[in-house]
Amino acid sequence: MNNSIPFCSRIAEAGYQIIVPELPNHGARIKKDNNNAELICQWNTIFESIDESLELINLIVEYPTVIKENFYIQGYSMGGYIASVLFTKFPFIKGLIAVNSCLAWQKNEELLAKFSTRTVLKENQKLLNLISLNDPINLISKMVPRSILIFHGQSDFIIPVYSQRYFYKTVLDDYSIHSKQITYIESPNSGHQINLDITDRIIEWLQSN
Repeated sequence: MNNSIPFCSRIAEAGYQIIVPELPNHGARIKKDNNNAELICQWNTIFESIDESLELINLIVEYPTVIKENFYIQGYSMGGYIASVLFTKFPFIKGLIAVNSCLAWQKNEELLAKFSTRTVLKENQKLLNLISLNDPINLISKMVPRSILIFHGQSDFIIPVYSQRYFYKTVLDDYSIHSKQITYIESPNSGHQINLDITDRIIEWLQSN
């Protein structure tokens, strides 16, 4: 969470109120005794975070300083996985921002499996079902016509850009007459990080939406 301070400070300086949760298995919430396989742990963290956030968002919108009609949700990396699902569950959320993340879960796992030994998911049918049911690309009807900003670095080797390209091209037909509501940006000089240029472009997008 502390790593988000520079990004959040810049957004706040532009006039936006920021609320940042600490994800399970991140920062102060890391479970040192976690013996799960890393990939399984990642997905368990995503679904645990979604469950937590459902209650958290319901609490946040009760804050007197929060304007429910001007509520955006943003996620970086794993946070984008979580934010995209929450976007489908709360119709009042005005827009989604996903930075160096993935909104086509099954496609991403399919692509990564071709270049690695990621076979552990094949042995976990329960998790595979959860991934399919919550895959944002399968829930696009619950997003249209609300605004989406996708930003991805072409040099991101943690979450490769290919799945986000796939998501964007696939959902363009769903957005059809609302195509101006979905923005896709690839940065040829960026890896798996949020820099000042990305932050400023997010602010520009927020101001135009």
